[in-house]
Amino acid sequence: MTDLASIRILSAKYGLVGLGDVIEPYELSFGQRSAISTSEVRSQVNRTGLAVVERVIVLAGQRYASLVKDIWPYGETPLAGTRGIGEQLARLKELAGTRRNGDATDGGAEEDLIARRTVVAGR
Repeated sequence: MTDLASIRILSAKYGLVGLGDVIEPYELSFGQRSAISTSEVRSQVNRTGLAVVERVIVLAGQRYASLVKDIWPYGETPLAGTRGIGEQLARLKELAGTRRNGDATDGGAEEDLIARRTVVAGR
């Protein structure tokens, strides 16, 4: 299981925010003029020490995942190829079922990476 402190949400307005961060509501997505830029997100990553994480898992649609992959080219994108929230939820359910049934790697090196992993979810 991933340490909750290492999870970030990628916001088109605020960049990377933690699960406990309180932000003002907004209507904006990547690609719009006033959205945060990749370079601004990269600066956040460098300031917070997230540039050195060994594993990044991106749970987001294509636009958000693309921005994250610009920063962490090795980022894993298990939702790649899905078309919309319905397919994304189905994929997540499938992945969770695989994990519960023991088909995924458990323990060992996986557990050693927990402190150095960042999960990024798009909003």
